[in-house]
Amino acid sequence: WRFVEIAGGVTEVGRGEAASAEKRPALEKARARRRRADGGAVRSVPVRDAGDTRDTDDDDDAKSVSSDASDSSDVVIVDERPARPSPDDDARGAGARRKRDLVTAASSALDLRLRSEHGMGNCMFCAFSSGVNTWLGSKGTAGSVADAALFPQTAAADTGTHGVHGSKSSSKSNTSNRTHEKKTITWAHLRANLVTGLRLLVRDAPALAVASLHGNETSSKQTKKKKKLAMEIAMSCLMEGKEGREWLTRGALKNVDVATRFEKYVSAMASDAAPFAGTHTWVQYWGADNEIVVLASRLRVAVVCVETATQTQGFFLGVPADVAEVVGDKNVFENEEHEKRKNLTRPGRYMPGGALEFGTGGGDVSVGKETGGTRTRGVLRWRAARGKVTLTVRLVKTGSKAAAAAAESTLVSNKNNGEKKPLVLPALIVVHRPGHFDSLQPKEGYVLV
Repeated sequence: WRFVEIAGGVTEVGRGEAASAEKRPALEKARARRRRADGGAVRSVPVRDAGDTRDTDDDDDAKSVSSDASDSSDVVIVDERPARPSPDDDARGAGARRKRDLVTAASSALDLRLRSEHGMGNCMFCAFSSGVNTWLGSKGTAGSVADAALFPQTAAADTGTHGVHGSKSSSKSNTSNRTHEKKTITWAHLRANLVTGLRLLVRDAPALAVASLHGNETSSKQTKKKKKLAMEIAMSCLMEGKEGREWLTRGALKNVDVATRFEKYVSAMASDAAPFAGTHTWVQYWGADNEIVVLASRLRVAVVCVETATQTQGFFLGVPADVAEVVGDKNVFENEEHEKRKNLTRPGRYMPGGALEFGTGGGDVSVGKETGGTRTRGVLRWRAARGKVTLTVRLVKTGSKAAAAAAESTLVSNKNNGEKKPLVLPALIVVHRPGHFDSLQPKEGYVLV
């Protein structure tokens, strides 16, 4: 049994009906005694379904109301005593400071601003779209590949094909026209492209699996089996994860085949999460790191995730697979197998271990004027392909050569003799907090590459 206060009245709640009128005076006296013992305070806490894991959007917090402002549907538990402070509270406080430090360090080093996203469960897609919209607002493009995927009607008028690095043989006039077009995207654009990317990855998984086979290494029966297994592995990998993915292996989906489970997952990723806010199914529609990497590969952009929501905190980078294999204009794994798979949709790369670096990298660190002098900006850097490839995310001016090269996803133009020309892509940064995503944005006149 417990006593609850409903819209100002007290009701006894237990294994059946509410307290009878005869019991009410006794209940009121018991409640008054408890209030006197606690100094007259009646503490109240919100009541939620135990399965309700809320998105920590700022607008959700703003909707919280006190018991004084509650309507007749609110239930307020009375006489609840606060828990004693845990000995781990100090440790949790230190952990929270470390999480803030990661975001602060990145925003300070690269001279970025934190943007709060309000997506009602679509926050990852909103954070991603904010980064894309920064590019669209600054350059009129998010890169030739992203433009074609996000605005297919406009891109249909352009001619040209994509090479191994996604470069497009468009004319300078076409590029100039794009810079004058004011476009923006929303989470809906990204969900649609995510679904396309997921299906392309599964479609091309069998071809990628047999790309390394030579001659009559295997029989046709073995090849067929290998292709089927590759498709199932691809679907399983795309559905991997704990947050918001457990439902795919429970209940009615516990014993179904992988393909059926994958279709349910794709359907959820294609849907708006907002209508399910506050329900136990809400988390099924959230996007996370798997979806970030698929979108990065699909749109051919580099996405940094400042991870503060998991035990493995740090700077992660999602890029198309070939970008993590390119030095200058050469793929470090250039061989017959690479030629077979270069036109196939490959899973992107998601790399941990990013490091903030200052004053290194052969002059690729920007210098900005600050009050009282100059300040060298930092860069975020990763190593890939067994250390042969260096990947760097940095801030550049909108009118720089690097920004122009990123707009076409091509090699940057420079005149330094003997230097390998780096491949440049548009970049963006998202911040993953527990149950929520925000983004880091450059100030006007700058973009991330």
